[in-house]
Amino acid sequence: MRTTVLAVVVAIALVGCCGPAVVSTTAGPAVPAPVPVRPAAVAWRWTSPAALHEVARAGAGVVVAGDDGVVALDGVSGTERWRYSRPGTRLTALQVTPGGATVVLGYDDEALTVLDAITGTPRWDDPADPATLLVTDDVLVLARADGVGVEQEARDLTSGEVLWTRGTTPGCEQRTLAPQRSVGAVPVAEWCAGRTVLRGRDSRTGRDRWTVDAGPAEASAGSALSSSSDGSLVAVSGPRPRLLVDPRDGTVRARVPRTAGSPLLGEGLPRVEQLQRIVPAVEALDLATGSPVTVPPAPCEGPAVLVLPGSVVQACSEEFADVATVDGGPPIDLGVLAPDDGVPLGRPERAPDDPVLVPAPGAIVVANRSGSTVVVGLR
Repeated sequence: MRTTVLAVVVAIALVGCCGPAVVSTTAGPAVPAPVPVRPAAVAWRWTSPAALHEVARAGAGVVVAGDDGVVALDGVSGTERWRYSRPGTRLTALQVTPGGATVVLGYDDEALTVLDAITGTPRWDDPADPATLLVTDDVLVLARADGVGVEQEARDLTSGEVLWTRGTTPGCEQRTLAPQRSVGAVPVAEWCAGRTVLRGRDSRTGRDRWTVDAGPAEASAGSALSSSSDGSLVAVSGPRPRLLVDPRDGTVRARVPRTAGSPLLGEGLPRVEQLQRIVPAVEALDLATGSPVTVPPAPCEGPAVLVLPGSVVQACSEEFADVATVDGGPPIDLGVLAPDDGVPLGRPERAPDDPVLVPAPGAIVVANRSGSTVVVGLR
């Protein structure tokens, strides 16, 4: 315990003289536990001391993001492993590499910090505008709008060294930017002569490794990408059908027709959103056919849905408590994830959301991005 306290004091003393103070603790090595495939009960609860804005799988569990930094929780026990914050600044970006080994933080004073996700040890920081972040397991790519194009700058996640810079392909346009995670190549969607072209750039050199013609699109603004949290799939919007592509080699894993719904990538296996219904619904996606697969019934309308290899987990916000179900089974009482304590949110524009579900080492983590939040681990 003495070592942890000393680490915090030293960090403040070193950084506080020349810029915002840094409060930082670290943890020892750990082997991440397997992700549960069929959780059955609440294993732990952790109360956030401040407004919670994001939860992401990282290291040996999850990182939870507040106004000025992150806290890492162990997925098995729910106890705090490490923390990193810069009081007086605002955290504006959080990215975790697909394998969960590295955490990247961006701040509103144009500072960028890269941390080891297991130990919390800072690797490097730089006074650079975080812009839009794309991460592979070894490279961080900063993307900035440049007229009708986008300029990308790739940096080594271990050293911070600039590896390459590249703009939009001549004769093409790229106007949409969104945070991404990717395994292997760096995916880029461009609009070229009325068609959307998906390119996979080598993460170390920036050269094109593969290209996929995604089909005709009406405008460059519609040529956008989304990605799964493990980086194994990217989806390109605009063309119909929508393509789900493996960024490692450009293989088209699925073609999702317009009638199937809008593909959703994020945590867990792919889903599709059905909007042309009286009650909108989220369903699982069969990659072999591109067709939706109905999920088990949930105890509420519009639940959060997480599709795992061995089960479907759904979470609902109720008036007095929050619940989760696994494959439509009996509700698991989560208690109250976002208590009404009368304290305004850290960011006034942030309203309480539906619960988020994160498959993490050791637990399926449930939380509500709100002012006063309880984070729950299911196992």
